[in-house]
Amino acid sequence: MENYEWLREPPDRVLELFGAYVWNFTNLEDRTNALLHLIGGTKSKSPLADQINYAIQIVQNLENFSERREIVDWLQEVNNLIPARNALLHGIPSTYMDSSTGEGELVEGNEILLHKGRAVGSEWLEINFTESDLIRLLNEVRQVGGQWKAIFLKYSEFKRK
Repeated sequence: MENYEWLREPPDRVLELFGAYVWNFTNLEDRTNALLHLIGGTKSKSPLADQINYAIQIVQNLENFSERREIVDWLQEVNNLIPARNALLHGIPSTYMDSSTGEGELVEGNEILLHKGRAVGSEWLEINFTESDLIRLLNEVRQVGGQWKAIFLKYSEFKRK
């Protein structure tokens, strides 16, 4: 395919933010797994989202745990981050092409990652692989991750009673 163009490498700042995102989400996933283990919601071969959903069911049924809503909300926040994580780690690099010239030139600075989840009926998710979008996604992961210790300690205290 002689007209096939290789996508240019993103700017260093975008790659730096991507690395920071991967690092922070990996830490969040590890700490989430620690909480899931404490709750009893781990199934080692299951996707993280399924494990979280199972743990949410367990916690929701703990009528004698006054802070269960806070734990469930946090787990749901982690779950809400997973589609973007999957798109960033497993997405197909792509960009838009300008067809107005008839040449199909790649539109510089408009790199995206496309990902379709495994679930039946999943829609394609498009993530803009830009500095501003990666900053937003990184901040979301950091914000949720920053709550982990308090959440873990609350559930640990409940388990000790």
